[in-house]
Amino acid sequence: MLSSIAFDPPPPPPAPEPEIYTSTTPEGDVATITSETLDEAAILNSVKDVKAGGICVFVGTTRDTFGDKPVSHLSYTSYSPLALKTILSILTRTRSLHPTLLHLSCHHRLGTVDPGQTSIVIAVSSPHRREAFEACEWVLEEVKRKVQVWKREVYGTGEVLDQAQGGGGEAGGVHPEVSLTIHDGISSIASSLLTVQTS
Repeated sequence: MLSSIAFDPPPPPPAPEPEIYTSTTPEGDVATITSETLDEAAILNSVKDVKAGGICVFVGTTRDTFGDKPVSHLSYTSYSPLALKTILSILTRTRSLHPTLLHLSCHHRLGTVDPGQTSIVIAVSSPHRREAFEACEWVLEEVKRKVQVWKREVYGTGEVLDQAQGGGGEAGGVHPEVSLTIHDGISSIASSLLTVQTS
C-alpha cells in the first residue's frame, strides 16, 4: 500500500532590503535617495527652526494621465552613490547663493511610484520667505537638470517610455535642455508651497 507524504510549501522569498542612501553636507543639509515612501511631514519638521520666518516645501507626485494616456506608474532608478553626491553638491551651491538659509533637505524616491504618490520632497527654511521660495525652486531645477536618475513611465495601455531625468553635468548624460523638457513634459509633478510664517 502506498502512503501519502505531505510536504510543506517552500517559504516565500524574503522581501528585498530597502535601498537608502543618505548623507549631509558640512552645514548639516540632508540629501536622501531611497526606495522607501517619503514622509513629507517628517521632512518638513526636519527643517523647522525658531529662527525661520518661512519654510518652503515642494512635493512632486505622480499624476494619473499624460496627454490622453492613462499612467499606470512611474519607476525611478539611479546610480545612487553618484546621484547622492550630485544632490549634496546642489545643496552646497544653493547655500552659497543664499547664505542666510537655515536648513535644506532634498529627498528623492526610487522604485515604483504610483499615481498620487510622492517622488521628491524639497524643504527649505530661512529667516525670510523670499529666500526660501527661491532656494526651493533652484534646488528642484538643478535636481531635474543634473541628478543621475532614470525614469520609466508605464502607461495603462502597456506602452513604456524610458527617459533620463538628469545627469547632464560632470557625469555626462543628456543635454540639460533636453532633460528639463523631458521632465516637465512627462513627469507628474504637483507643487505644494508652504509658508508657515511670513516676514
